[in-house]
Amino acid sequence: DELEVKVIDILGNGMLTKKVIKKGLGESSKPLAGDIVTIRCEGKLDNGTVVDKLSSFQLILADEDVITALDLSIALMENKEIAIVDTDGRYAYGGIGRLDYVPPIPPNAHIVYEVEILSVEKGKDVAQLTVKEMLLYSDLKRARGNDLHTRGDFSGSINAYKRGLKYLTHSMDPAIIDMKIKCLNN
Repeated sequence: DELEVKVIDILGNGMLTKKVIKKGLGESSKPLAGDIVTIRCEGKLDNGTVVDKLSSFQLILADEDVITALDLSIALMENKEIAIVDTDGRYAYGGIGRLDYVPPIPPNAHIVYEVEILSVEKGKDVAQLTVKEMLLYSDLKRARGNDLHTRGDFSGSINAYKRGLKYLTHSMDPAIIDMKIKCLNN
């Protein structure tokens, strides 16, 4: 089966595109919002510098765990697919960049990613999470909020803290209460 090379203009403005380089397991294997997706990815700046090199990174789709470009493009990928995602800086690290990391990503940097979906698991309903899972997911959101705050993205950081709180049910477990306080204090 010959792979038809097709570039999808995700937003219709030419600033975020996806090109399949290895077809996945079919339309029915695409992840849905809330699914747990494990990816491999590597981004390159225009000067060839490799950034965001991850051999196995787990995220919750559409929960803003990653930059907008990846969240939007992964939603259009099939399980086991490999694609090239070409993004303008505004859908990556924006005008702030990511200068505090090694290697740094300059403001408004254009990045080309190779992304592979390694696995897709059905996401859990928040009510089904164990205390350990609640704490894990909430702390990941809190850490993302702290990172966004450090970069000056105050609106993004508030949203991340709010998402962290959504994982904490009305449990009276002391660890849950402690994590709620951490998220609210941020």
